Amino acid sequence: MSSPDVMRQLLSQIADIAAVAGVRGEIDPEMGAFKINVGTAEGRSQTVFVRPTGEVAGVKPMISFFSIARFYPKTKLTSAISNKELLGLLIKNENMPFARYGIQERENDYLVVASADYLLETLDGGEFQTAATFVAMAADTCEAAKGEDKL
Repeated sequence: MSSPDVMRQLLSQIADIAAVAGVRGEIDPEMGAFKINVGTAEGRSQTVFVRPTGEVAGVKPMISFFSIARFYPKTKLTSAISNKELLGLLIKNENMPFARYGIQERENDYLVVASADYLLETLDGGEFQTAATFVAMAADTCEAAKGEDKL
């Protein structure tokens, strides 16, 4: 099976698990992910993406749930986010259940994301719902701290 075929098959499996969890979403070809909208506190919401991210031991597909909390142009990361703020994200990782903060690099920008990884073959509907909720809450907390609700 070719790589695009494998990706379609994995995204289809993710969509099936979401359906079992009662979660509605759609495959976003641009992100190469299954995309859902998760309600958070005070009428806010976060977009959560679920995508295949590799394999464990070369055979077991792994997926990542992630939600964008902030983004910075590549040329401005060091001036836009302070060392104190970066350290704060790392410290929050120690006390945050079912999610962690990290930085993803794209062609033109950096994304501060909340994410969590799972094995696809052992993921059930309940875990899917839990992962999506905790990742969305973590990203929303980070975004709300800046007084924003864009993502």
